[in-house]
Amino acid sequence: MTKILVTGANGQVGHALKNALQEYELVFAVRNRLSPRDFTIDLSNPASIRQTVEAVKPDIIINPAAYTAVDKAEDEKELATQINHHALKAFGSVCQELAIPIIHFSTDYVFDGSGMEPKNEKQPTKPVNHYGLSKRDGEVALLNTQCDAIILRTSWVFSAHGKNFVKTMLNLGQSRESLSIIYDQMGAPTSAEFLSQMVLQILKNKSNPKESISANKGIYHLTCAGEASWFDFANEIFALARMHNFPLKVNQVSPIPTSNYPTPALRPLNSRLDCSKFEQVFGVCRTDWRDALADIFPSLLQEL
Repeated sequence: MTKILVTGANGQVGHALKNALQEYELVFAVRNRLSPRDFTIDLSNPASIRQTVEAVKPDIIINPAAYTAVDKAEDEKELATQINHHALKAFGSVCQELAIPIIHFSTDYVFDGSGMEPKNEKQPTKPVNHYGLSKRDGEVALLNTQCDAIILRTSWVFSAHGKNFVKTMLNLGQSRESLSIIYDQMGAPTSAEFLSQMVLQILKNKSNPKESISANKGIYHLTCAGEASWFDFANEIFALARMHNFPLKVNQVSPIPTSNYPTPALRPLNSRLDCSKFEQVFGVCRTDWRDALADIFPSLLQEL
């Protein structure tokens, strides 16, 4: 049975992978162990990465773990760089040495958000905040090691597990009568459950999962289908909440421009990603983000 080492198993994507990849032998590496079967890994320490990989001896590595506190990264630049950049150099080095293919998750924030059209994989990156810069540099470091790697850039991840925009909106909607939500940042809300199913499609693209990664290595954009602003996203969340009789206090949701909500880190206004390469290579039809949200909503409400 193929042994897969999954990092960040307590995060949104890592948790979803637990359910989606049950036919494989999964080994989880986390910063803080919740199970005695888990391995610990410190992504800020390259030696810890090598030690864990050599101890597990996986056939494949999947790495959704990252430093994701976008605003905090402006103050913790060194830590964000260690986890999102230097860790990828360490992963790539050991993967190249031991012939282990890796699937790594990246972000739409590697782009500057200019224009209105979806960005494809060939367009130049130009991050506007340190989080995006650290993720972009991690991509480059991983590819420079020449290991067999698939990099999946995604956006606006949500799930029934962990912290995310959906849960934030539902919590705020219970306590406030009015909310102001940004309308001029556009992207594709993407469920962790959808991403985990797409990873399964990658692994099954060839008869051997390792070969599937090696034969299709490179950068791919992968989000749910459709697009939305944060304002659109919030309204869909509240509409579903009302359908499920979730108690809401909010009765007014107002659109505001990004300029009215300054944050320590700049955000790209255009986070649309062109996912046609992934669709063509792996022969998939992407789920619309509204359907993906509706699918996980009952489970999400149970987590609140």
